[in-house]
Formats: sequence, C-alpha cells, structure tokens
Amino acid sequence: MAQIEGPFSSIRARVMDGGNNPADLRDLTFFAYLQLRRTEMAVQRLKESYALMSAAVHGGSDIPPPPSDHSLIMESLLFCLQTRQHIEDLKIRIIENHTNIDFIICDDPSIFINRFAVQKLGDVGFGVISSGLILTMPLAPKFAILCYDGQVYTITDLAGGRVVLRDDASVESLNELQFLKAAENIYFSQWRSANYVRDRFLTVKDNRPSSWSTVTHFVPVGESGEGGQYFIRGESEGYRVGTLEEAKRAGTSLIQMSPKYPIPTRWFAPLKFRSKPKTFYEGTGVGHVRKQEWLKTRSIRERFRGPRPASSAG
Repeated sequence: MAQIEGPFSSIRARVMDGGNNPADLRDLTFFAYLQLRRTEMAVQRLKESYALMSAAVHGGSDIPPPPSDHSLIMESLLFCLQTRQHIEDLKIRIIENHTNIDFIICDDPSIFINRFAVQKLGDVGFGVISSGLILTMPLAPKFAILCYDGQVYTITDLAGGRVVLRDDASVESLNELQFLKAAENIYFSQWRSANYVRDRFLTVKDNRPSSWSTVTHFVPVGESGEGGQYFIRGESEGYRVGTLEEAKRAGTSLIQMSPKYPIPTRWFAPLKFRSKPKTFYEGTGVGHVRKQEWLKTRSIRERFRGPRPASSAG
C-alpha cells in the first residue's frame, strides 16, 4: 500500500499542474480502482453479498456467518490486483472544473457506472470487463479523473487532451455520484458551500441504492432454451431467469449474485455515445465486453460473470 499511495500526492500535483504523462494517468487510474475495493463500504458491500447469497442457498435457516472483515478486505484487494490489467484499455481524461461550483468527495469516492448498460441494454448488470464501463473519482475541488470505454463513448470537445467544464450542470452530475455512493460523510472545500451541498444532497437522496447486491435465480429450460432470457453452461443445459418459488420447484437451480451501482438522474453530458458502439457478445451471462478474447477465456468468463453462481438443490 505504501508503494502505491506514496507517489500519489506527487502524481496528483503534476497532473493538477498541467501534466498529462501517460504513466501518471495510468497510476491515477489504478489508484481510483484501488479505492473502489479498499474502503469500509467495500467490506460492507461484500458482507451484504455473502448474506444475500447464503440466504438464497440455505433458505433462511442455518446460514453460516460471513468471513471476517480482514478476510473480506484481503479478498477485495486480491480481486483488484488480479483484474488490474482489465482496466488498462480504458481511455483516461483529466477533468478541469472552471465553474464556481467545486467538486465534492465522499468517504467512498471511486465510482463505477455504466450508461450503456442502463440506457442501451435495459439496466443489465455489468463488471470490470463490460462494454460501456465508466470509472471516475474527484482528485481535488477543481480536478477529477474520468476513465471510460472508448469503443462506446467519445468526448469531442477537449482542450489539450483534457475535459474543461464551464457549465454547472456537468459538475453537478459528477457531484451527484458522490451523494449517491456516500456511506456516512461528504466533504467539501468551502464552508460557504454547506447549505448548497446539503440542499443538493436532499434533492437526490431518495435515489440512493437501498442495497448494493441483487440475487437472480435461474431455472432449467432444457435444450430448447424456451422461456425467455437464459444463459448456457454447457452444450445442452439452458437456464432462464426465474423466481425463488420456481427455483425451489425445479429441484436444481442456479443462483447469481450481481453488484449494484449508482444510477444518476442525469449523466455526464460531455461523454457521449458513439454513433456505432463496438462490443463483443455471445449471448451468455458475461454480457457485452470490450475485447473479444475475454469471451474465449474460460477463467475470464467465470471471474467476470459476477460473483460465482451457486448450485441450489430445491
């Protein structure tokens, strides 16, 4: 951690001073990704996932206790290191805030969102390798980092390779993400902004996720795949989305745990959809991904399908 965190302040200072060194930008991207995995809320989200999965598998009785906080944070950090290379294809832009409104920051500041998944794919789940991924985090009251899938999105108005914001709405769209994801604390730089920050939070607080995970039950449909949405685990085994009652009646079912992410009321306007987004898709649970080889590697499919599906006997 010291090796990662030590250079951060120097890198941030260089970036805020106008530097666009690719190595610095890559390091900032990884730091933002690390922040997604190492906060107290990251542990709480994992605890919630374990609790929901255990309840789904064990039917509400004899639920085993979750792993310790130490085990959960180590699991989260291990996943971060194992998947680091899968964020390296994202385009990286520094955002300069030239408005009178500062960026705020919360106690869980790194944000994953996916406008493509929400607006083009019907609000499907997504992960690190998914098409349309967006990662953003404030760096200072007037600076932020934005990493995004360049095959799905584009930013046409750049100044020296940077996104320069002169409209309040774009700043507020990024601040909303901090309001939606904050665990307990929101930080801002000028006390005179206190009433404004409170009022903006109250405006969007009802959109804050009530949970950070969702459980989906899949029931067998046989070789034909009849019954709507399904994914294949073999040449002849098909599973469709079903209810808990259907899963119990089926005798054998699959359970998938998927993380949930904030959905803002308005998206960051400078980041626009390409006229012809490029994705790779096989019709399986891994969904649309940014590289074709990520569909062909079994370990990748298993890792990024979401938390591993569990078999459940009726």
